Formats: sequence, structure tokens, C-alpha cells
Amino acid sequence: MGKSNQAIQTGENVNSQIQSFEMNVTNSQNNSSLGVVDSNSNSLTISSSEKQIYGNEDLIHRRSNITEIINNTNPSTTIDPEKAIELNAKSIDIKTAGVSPILKSVDNPNGNVDFSTSHYSNGSSTMENMSQQDLVDSSPRLFKNNDNLFDVDVTETDDSDSYSDIDSRSTWAFRDLSDLQSEVRRFQIFTFMSSYKFVLILYSTFVIFQIALWLILGGVEEALFSNSLSHTGERIFLLEGGMLVFDRGCSMSTKMVLIIAGESVIYIIFEIVALILCIRSDRDTWSVKKEAILIIIFQVIAIIAFVVTGLIDEIVTLTDYFIPYGYSLMTFSLVEVFTTVLLPVVYAIVSEYRNLRRMDTEFDSELEQVLRNRKSFNKMLDFARRSYAPESVLCYRDIQRFKKLRANNRRKMAHHIVNSYLTSGSPLELNIDNIIIRKKEFSDRVSNTNEKLPRDMFNQIQDHCLVDMRDIFDRLRSSDKEIYQMIQDWRMKQSKLIN
Repeated sequence: MGKSNQAIQTGENVNSQIQSFEMNVTNSQNNSSLGVVDSNSNSLTISSSEKQIYGNEDLIHRRSNITEIINNTNPSTTIDPEKAIELNAKSIDIKTAGVSPILKSVDNPNGNVDFSTSHYSNGSSTMENMSQQDLVDSSPRLFKNNDNLFDVDVTETDDSDSYSDIDSRSTWAFRDLSDLQSEVRRFQIFTFMSSYKFVLILYSTFVIFQIALWLILGGVEEALFSNSLSHTGERIFLLEGGMLVFDRGCSMSTKMVLIIAGESVIYIIFEIVALILCIRSDRDTWSVKKEAILIIIFQVIAIIAFVVTGLIDEIVTLTDYFIPYGYSLMTFSLVEVFTTVLLPVVYAIVSEYRNLRRMDTEFDSELEQVLRNRKSFNKMLDFARRSYAPESVLCYRDIQRFKKLRANNRRKMAHHIVNSYLTSGSPLELNIDNIIIRKKEFSDRVSNTNEKLPRDMFNQIQDHCLVDMRDIFDRLRSSDKEIYQMIQDWRMKQSKLIN
């Protein structure tokens, strides 16, 4: 019953939107005739101008109270436009082909940002700007489920494609405006957490905390040692020397070892939380998750070695003078630097060496072949997403859609490309030089309505995307057997054509 009431309410809303649409059409047609009543058949004949507006008669049915029309008009005469609209607005409907996708959207209202906010927040203005035929034709695509986004060619488009029809992989999908605001806030938080500002604040906070802790403990120890009756008494945290004594070495007591171990436990708790988030996240393509797990394993080993050796008196009083057991923590620091800094550099050198061994034209041909295929494109996009760099793949796809659009529909897609990929600070900002200058150049061309936008307008940006995707493509080819086999098959076909 709930869904039925929802459907009825949706149908009534559609009728009200159609009524507003008819009023707009009437005003724009300068009160032209909308239909003629045939008294013999007691039916309302749709005029040619009305067919042009509403589309096929079998899709849009206009039912009127014929008796009331005949009583107020003469047979075979033109109906007064205002009267015709008043009568037809009471009973106009859309056939199932137009209503079903709208009713389906009640239960599953998926869509992108542009359509979602306009449909749920400003639905009336959106519907009034759509003709009846556009509503019927475009509804299945506008309300389609995002799980089937790539059931067609990745660059497939038609005249109705625009920036508002881009799928959720290049523009987010939300149910309503509140979800949009929530996602924007979450994105802003994640952006701040991945920024240099957050890293500097975090590191500075812990450094200041550690220095303050060292000064407090050292000051307490010096104060107690200085106030003792004889300066030969034992210190609290160190066996000899002192935390604020820099003219000679020192060795830690058991108390100091326990303090450091307790502090380490606090840090380990934070690390466990971060590790859980890391494991729950998608499998990245940069081996970040593997490196994090490897570092934690070495860290646990280093802490155990440090604590255990510090509790053995023989090691503290004998071997520590030759090989300090504090080197166990220093060894972990070296392993961490090697894993997080040196290994990525090695990966980059190996990848660059592989790329130099193949010609650029061959590389681009293989890459474009992968991008043209729907299945391999999905894999490429998912791999780029897990590499935290999907913008080049998405931009390349949108540029191909831009090229397939007719001249009168390219401007909206051009606005989408400029705002999404050439705007500094946008979620899908391209890693390209002089992005502010480039945005101004393209924005001026797009805003100039007197200039027709050529198909090759974004060719330079497309070339940049191909170059930017080379590293992702090389790693995808090395890790995905299906992509690798696909490229080998394509090479064999090319060699046969040449021979």
C-alpha cells in the first residue's frame, strides 16, 4: 500500500508538472491553436504543431470532457487555448513507457549530483524545461541504476548526453541534498587529512609532546638528584649521567624502560586503529597496505627485543657498553625508511626502465586499445581508482563523449570537463601544469556562444591524460593476466595485418 500511494502521488506530481509545461508551451506559441474537436467522432484531434511539441500520439494521450467542449465551442472550430489547457490538464496522462522509470525511481532514486539536486530540490523547474518526448526518452537513462553504468560502450553517447548524465564514477551519486552535503563534508575532511598541512600539524604536535615529556622527566630527575644529601645517589631514570647531562653517555634503568614501553603501547593503539582502517580499505596498487603490515611486524619485533633486553641485568651492565640494546629501535627506524622511501624509488626506477624499452607509439596504441574496450576500461578505471588517480581515465572518457556529441550539445559537456578536471582544488583535478591559465583559456572559449566548439578542442588535454595513464597501464598489464593476454592477442593481430 505504501508503494502504491507513493506511485499515485508521483503520478499526480507528474501531471502538475505537465500542466506547468503546457502553460509555458502555450505562451511561447502566441496562443496558437492546440486542437480541433470533431463533433462526429466526439474526439479531440491533435494538431500538427501539438504533435511536434508532445511527440507521438500513442505515447501521450490527451483525454477531455467532450461534452463540455461541445457545449462551449462550435463543431470544427478552434478551441480556445486557455480553455483547452484547463480541460486537458485535468486528465492528461503519460503511458507506462514514461511513468514506469519515474515510479521506479521512488524505490531506487539513484542519479548524479546535477539531476538529484534538481529533481528532489527543484523538480518543478527541471520538469518544465523538458518536453514530453524528452521525458519519455531520457528517463530510463537518468534514473538508471548505477550498478549497470558500463552496459554500453564507455564512450557511447547521443545528442541528449550532457554533464548531468555522467555516471557516478566521475560525479557522485546521492539520494538528496542532505546526502550531498554530508559527502562534501566527508570529502573535505579526507582532503585535509591527506594534505601537507595535516601532516605538519600531526608531526609537530608529537615532536612538541616528546620534547616536553623529556624536559619534564629530566627536570624532575635533576631536581631530586641535586636535593639529595650526597651526589653519589642513584638517579631515577638513568644509571649514570642524566637526561639533561650532555658531557658523557648514560644507560637507562628499568624504570625508564617501562616508561618508554608504556608510551609505546599508547602509540601502538593508534596504529592498530589505523591498521584496521587500512585493511578495510580497497586493495591499493602501490603496495601501501603490504608495506604498512610489514612495518608493523618489524615494529613489534623491535619493541619486544628492546623491552626484553632492557629487563636483563647482564645485558644492561655488560653488553650494553659495546652494543647498546637501544639499537633495536634504531634498526626499526632504518627498516621503516627503507620500506616506505627506498622501495617506492626502486619501483619507479624499474618501471621507467621497462617503459624505455618499448616505443611510445606502441605504448599509446596498446593503451588506447584497452581504453576502447568496455571490459578492459572498467578494469583500468578500477585500477586507477585504487591507485588514487582516476582523474585521467575519467577525463579521457568524457573527452571521447565530447567528440561524439553534436555541435549544439558540446557546450554543456565542455563545461563539465573544465569544471571537473581543469579547476584547481576540484576532486578530479588533473595533474597538469598551468592549470589556472588553462582553465581560463577553455572557459573563455566555452562561454563564447558565438564560437562553435570543435571536436579537437581538448586534444591537448587528451594527450596529457594518455601520458599520465602510462604508469597505471604498465602496472595493470603486469598484474592482470587478462589484460596482458588481451594485449598479446592484439599484437598478434597487428603483426598478421602487417605481414
